[in-house]
Amino acid sequence: MNLNLAKFKIKIGNIPNVLAERCFLSFWIMLFIALTLGGVIFYQYIFVLGKIETRLSKESLNLKKENYEKVLESWQSREKRFQELDSKDYLNPFKLGDKHVIEESTSTATSTESEATSTEEGLPEEVISPLVEKLMKARNLHEFYYIQGRNIPLLSERAVVWQEKGLGQKDLYFGTDYQNQLLLSVLKKELTQ
Repeated sequence: MNLNLAKFKIKIGNIPNVLAERCFLSFWIMLFIALTLGGVIFYQYIFVLGKIETRLSKESLNLKKENYEKVLESWQSREKRFQELDSKDYLNPFKLGDKHVIEESTSTATSTESEATSTEEGLPEEVISPLVEKLMKARNLHEFYYIQGRNIPLLSERAVVWQEKGLGQKDLYFGTDYQNQLLLSVLKKELTQ
């Protein structure tokens, strides 16, 4: 039994040598096998399946109303959010020194200026309160000063403000994100006092 198995392995191992010796004949045999398999597959998928009629169900397509309403609702909410984003007023970081925010806040309250009480700066309270609201919504120092219509102060100037507000020595102010956020929170706190 072991002998037959060993001879069989030797014969199997010799197949590539035999094919190489008779390469022209091997090519035609392999080509014939490939064309035969290709023809069988082509026949099965083109002719046989082409003759089978597809059965259409007589039932119409039914949608579940709840699922349809959920999808419609989500589309409408997305559309609403997109429209809100279009109407939102964004700060332009490339237009420094624009005073359109202050002008906008003063123009909204022109009708009630005569009735409004004056503050220390001479502006009516109703004009200042929208400006303060916008300043309170500032996310960083750049926005805070931009809303006021001013450029953000230089690092050395902010260091002086840092020391004046009692946050530390001006030499230790480096303008890091943490320091800027701390300075912003102190500036916002002063607005509410």
